[in-house]
Amino acid sequence: MQDFLPDLPPVASAEADLPEQKPSFFERLKSAGSDDKRLVRLLLLVGFGVLLILGIAAAVLEQVAPRGGGVKTESEVLFSSQLWQIQPLPNQIIFGFYLDNNSNNQFDYQESPFDKVSVAIRRLGETEPFRRVAAGSDGLVKIDDLAQGEYEISLDNYSLPDSEAGEWLWFDQYQQNTEFLPTAWRGVSLAGQGYKELIGLIAYQPPLLLALVSDAGISWYDPLRARVYAKSNQPLTSDVFIHGHNVYYIKEGNLQKLDWSNRAVTEELIWLEEAEAGGWWLSPGGKTVAYKVGKELIYRSQVEDCREGGLLWDGLRLEVKAISFIDEISWLVIGRGDQEAPWQVFKVDCGNVEPVETAAEPVSVGVLGGGDWFFGSTDSVYLVDNAKQQRVKYSALGNGQNISVSDDKRYLFKSLGQNSWLVVDYPAVKTSGVEKHYLLTGIAGEPTLIGDDVYFVRAKPCEADGDCGEVVRIKLGGSGVWSIESTWDLKDVAATKVLGVIN
Repeated sequence: MQDFLPDLPPVASAEADLPEQKPSFFERLKSAGSDDKRLVRLLLLVGFGVLLILGIAAAVLEQVAPRGGGVKTESEVLFSSQLWQIQPLPNQIIFGFYLDNNSNNQFDYQESPFDKVSVAIRRLGETEPFRRVAAGSDGLVKIDDLAQGEYEISLDNYSLPDSEAGEWLWFDQYQQNTEFLPTAWRGVSLAGQGYKELIGLIAYQPPLLLALVSDAGISWYDPLRARVYAKSNQPLTSDVFIHGHNVYYIKEGNLQKLDWSNRAVTEELIWLEEAEAGGWWLSPGGKTVAYKVGKELIYRSQVEDCREGGLLWDGLRLEVKAISFIDEISWLVIGRGDQEAPWQVFKVDCGNVEPVETAAEPVSVGVLGGGDWFFGSTDSVYLVDNAKQQRVKYSALGNGQNISVSDDKRYLFKSLGQNSWLVVDYPAVKTSGVEKHYLLTGIAGEPTLIGDDVYFVRAKPCEADGDCGEVVRIKLGGSGVWSIESTWDLKDVAATKVLGVIN
């Protein structure tokens, strides 16, 4: 049968078209001369050595800075390598301390050794330690030559600020979990293999600090733990202003700013000797200082277009009685051009002075925020709505002398004598158009209004146990009633006033 399929081409030999095979590396090495063999052996040895070195380096780097971690400092390298590799002797107790920044109770490679700690050790049943050992710069404490048995240890914070260095002292506190240093005594059992323990400590951050004024200067007081957290190292000779968390004061003719967050003092303005000797005022942002030389007001500023100068009106230098800042280059003053002229309110924009109409001769002036302001006369106080150009006479405040305004510009307050204070809620007055105020009684010291809280000090001479009185906080509730919210003991600080609060 014919299959009608085309004829296939003849099959070629499989060996005919294969390429000629090259000798392998080992076959060539076998047939090579002695010089070639020595060169190859040398290359192999060098390659093996390089691989060995790279392996060791990788292992070290993995231990010092594992995958995902950063480069460690020299002290961290020393700390981690000693801590994990050292083994205690049978008669030795070893502790490693570190700052547990993330509070997870375990040492992480980005955390640092901690050396502001010492370990006190005593025998079980005894009351006094027989040894105290301070941590080294690597965070390690080694207690040697101990007999096996039961001991008790306590951790102490022995690091105190140098009283001769710096303008401010900081009393840093540390804690292990929720327990502050020095800690309570706890047991340690020393057996044949020795004892080793890693302990993480946390820098204490007070949830609330009160800036207190005393004869010795400024103290930041932790009312929850009844202890001073920081204080000025020398008495301050000028007025002190707190804006936010920063402190401003004049020293040796320079305006100084203490940056609370960074614990750094910077020089803001110079040539303020005359301001330091008398009273001075500071703008809300701390850029401008105004002060009186005789009866004339002088200002100095960091603002480029408002460096320094005085106040002129109709060619006469203004005699100034009161001032209240609006912003960095604007303020209100009570002044007059000559002694025969009546006192009046002027608005100052840097060196530009313009009079402001008032209903009566002013004796006090203050800024209320949002462009609003007030002035007091000898018989009443007037609240001025700047947008509506309206004045509201507020008779309950009586004459306009000695009126203060809270930091947030909401409240005006004034002493009525006999430990009583009148507090005016300005936004409520502006909204309703009627007088709205509160009477606070039993407040002996000058109160400070911060938000809806009133702080004042019930001071007394400090006693032998450190009791110096108490600080009281009164809070405005949603029902419009003021009530005592907190009372804190004052220990070892003779305060006269609460200047500010740091939450």
